[in-house]
Amino acid sequence: MADVASVVAREPAAGVVGARPRTMQVGQLVCELAGKGDAVVRYAEARQIVLNWIQNHRRLGALLPATAQEVPEFAVEEGGLVLQAVRLGLGNADIWAARFQHPDDDVPGRTWTVETNVALVADKAIFGYRMSASSLPGVDAPIQFSKPGVLRAITEQMGLRDAGRLLDGSVFNVTSNPEVDALHRLVFNPERSLPVLVVSELPRRWFGETDQYLVDCEALARRLRFAVHVVRLSFAMGYEWQEQIGDLWSVYGGAARMYWPNAQLTEEDRARHGLFFPDRMAQWPSPDGTEEGISVFTRWLERRCWSYQLSPEYRERFASFLDVRSRSIEDAIQRASKAGNLAGEVAAMRLQVEALRDEKQMATDIGNEYGKERDELKSRVEDLEGQVFGLKQTISSLRRAKASGMAAEAPDIPDVFDDLEAWCDKHLSGYAHVLPRAINAAKRSNYSEPALIYKALLLLANEYRNMRITGTAEAKEAFERQREALGIKPISRSGGETTFTKFSSDYEVPWGNKGEKRTLELHLEKGGGRDERYFLRMYFFWDEESEQVVVGWMPGHLPNSLT
Repeated sequence: MADVASVVAREPAAGVVGARPRTMQVGQLVCELAGKGDAVVRYAEARQIVLNWIQNHRRLGALLPATAQEVPEFAVEEGGLVLQAVRLGLGNADIWAARFQHPDDDVPGRTWTVETNVALVADKAIFGYRMSASSLPGVDAPIQFSKPGVLRAITEQMGLRDAGRLLDGSVFNVTSNPEVDALHRLVFNPERSLPVLVVSELPRRWFGETDQYLVDCEALARRLRFAVHVVRLSFAMGYEWQEQIGDLWSVYGGAARMYWPNAQLTEEDRARHGLFFPDRMAQWPSPDGTEEGISVFTRWLERRCWSYQLSPEYRERFASFLDVRSRSIEDAIQRASKAGNLAGEVAAMRLQVEALRDEKQMATDIGNEYGKERDELKSRVEDLEGQVFGLKQTISSLRRAKASGMAAEAPDIPDVFDDLEAWCDKHLSGYAHVLPRAINAAKRSNYSEPALIYKALLLLANEYRNMRITGTAEAKEAFERQREALGIKPISRSGGETTFTKFSSDYEVPWGNKGEKRTLELHLEKGGGRDERYFLRMYFFWDEESEQVVVGWMPGHLPNSLT
């Protein structure tokens, strides 16, 4: 879908930001208008709906100029209330942007701002809004998240669509081959702006009956009406979806998967689209560790979907009121110059543009204070989802091997480190995670027996992991047999508290969805002396949450209190 921001050229502007209120965006949406008639008719109807909503607003209505129906531009400010609108024509685009500001009814020192776009871009009519709250220093009352009334007016009278689907809060049920085809079109529609959550049906062994899903799709679809497409995939159609999209991208057997916008069937893109297995969803922990279960998982999903609409990727779809007004004034300057207007008038208009740009820069800087932390969290979440997806790949391979009555093919053991990262992704995903710094250290080393590195990683990913998860004597015996066969010494602590404190930058690595520091407290070892060609050290820790080994350094020594 052609978004409004892409047709409004914006130039960076330098600005000085001083003391100012704290501003937080709390909602945003850009979608195609539904309704009857062609795009021109829907554009005009939506603009009228916004004007009617303003007129009926108990506080803003008194500010609306009597000429607003005929004159699309106005600017009124009175008693802390601000009401502005501007229209911009750009070749094949016609954009009407409005901004409303009013103080919070219950929290002194807090102001709410709602911006709207109603646009005609090529053959599409588009509506968008952005909502934010600004709080003066010292105002710490929690922000009550809500949707603006103008959104309700638009959806009740016209409706909104994303990638051709009406955002009506209903579930997309996939129970036939034509619906699988429709799901494929939705997931890979380049104009889709919202994520697609596909929840697959559980196997009968879970409840002894069909049509069972861990997630309450109807409730989730209602709550996330404007944030995600919720799809319910039947058990039988799970195989059809797998056949159409490929095993690495599929979802079935009670699992759920999030397909983010701009999905591409490429190796580089697959890890971005998180996969969640039923056992994991059923035990999903809360951040403070006091709860777990499906209800915790669905709350996490809701936060994830809403936060996506506040991400830089989504923010670029919306043209702010300042963007539209700045461009409108620039166009007016050009027209005035061509018509031979007085130079003083043009100069005054240029000063007005600069003032607007300064205001825009201030707003951008305010938003960046919150955006940086949110973007870092998004990256960490996507990294974890990529790890979970790797587990799916491994399980799928084992399932196919079991179905054919054959044992899983033994991994190849290279004798060089050239493709170490790719090998780890292929053979360790979901069982052991080797951090980039460990891979890079191995590639730089002169270790004389690379094959042992690969075998030691498999030892941790298979026998050691099985021993940690099951805790059985059989698993421990299997691990010890394989360890001894490789000539590796028993696992031991890699150092004491003095070492970990003194050399924290060497032993601590970021891990988890909060990026907390974890210590490489354990290590494998073989050989000794000072010649790095002939001794092996592999430093790691066990992560209880993801149930996998995390390797942070190999194959050389890390410093300790003795050295």
